[in-house]
Amino acid sequence: MPILGQAALGIWMDVVPEAEDELNTWYPQQHLPERLAVPGFLRGRRYVSAGGAPKYFILYETEGPEVLRSAAYLERLNNPTDWTRRVLPTMRNVVRNVYRFLCGAGREDGQAAVTLRLEPVPGAEPALRARYRAEVLEAMTRVPGVASAALFEAEAAATGVITEERKLVGAMAAAPTFLCMCELRDPEARAHPAWRSLTSPDGPARKDVVREVTENAYLTSAS
Repeated sequence: MPILGQAALGIWMDVVPEAEDELNTWYPQQHLPERLAVPGFLRGRRYVSAGGAPKYFILYETEGPEVLRSAAYLERLNNPTDWTRRVLPTMRNVVRNVYRFLCGAGREDGQAAVTLRLEPVPGAEPALRARYRAEVLEAMTRVPGVASAALFEAEAAATGVITEERKLVGAMAAAPTFLCMCELRDPEARAHPAWRSLTSPDGPARKDVVREVTENAYLTSAS
């Protein structure tokens, strides 16, 4: 199954142009190995925008949401290396959420991804969960080129913890309550009429349950 574990940390971000080379060296050489050394972290994946902003999307998958508020993880966040202290302030437009994995469909990995940040209609959260579980995720995987689809729900308590790393980043926004992430075999899948029908304002992915949606397309990064 594409999603490992029962929780994830999702991060969207840009970086100032003059710091991009250093970011792209720091991430695979220090940041990713450092995170994966924390007990309970299972995998880290990084994506680069297929067009538009934010440029980068990172997904860390963990055994459960407790990992993302564990003593081991917070110890790392509160003791950044000198290199991390240099890189984090160069990030811009950072959006960060801790999520619980709710449900998924499809078992294939993809070469690209779409993230749908979903702001629910007030009071429609149960209906959104039920519809995605019963109908929407399976329908997404039937769109030609879509390999898998997963729904996550934000863990507000874990997302809001203020750490030394968070202070270094500065302004940071939380994403809406729900995240739907789809892995794609074909990056052009989201242009297919079936995808657009599903995700249109009157489509089953949105009608009566989603007030606002932010859709971003990403390509898998080599690191």
